[in-house]
Amino acid sequence: MLVSVGMLQAQRAPLPEAKQSIEYPTVTKALAALRAKPGVVFRTENGWLVAVDAAAMSI
Repeated sequence: MLVSVGMLQAQRAPLPEAKQSIEYPTVTKALAALRAKPGVVFRTENGWLVAVDAAAMSI
């Protein structure tokens, strides 16, 4: 029996919505919090600002 991937995906139930909130009201406040956090290293890659927090294993 030959079944396309699209048909298989269409038969799956939708994923539930994540119940998460954004901790910071603005990007400026989020960036300020990252800059104030010890150990966070910033670099620019292809025009993007990248923050690396090795202690939290986060990029």
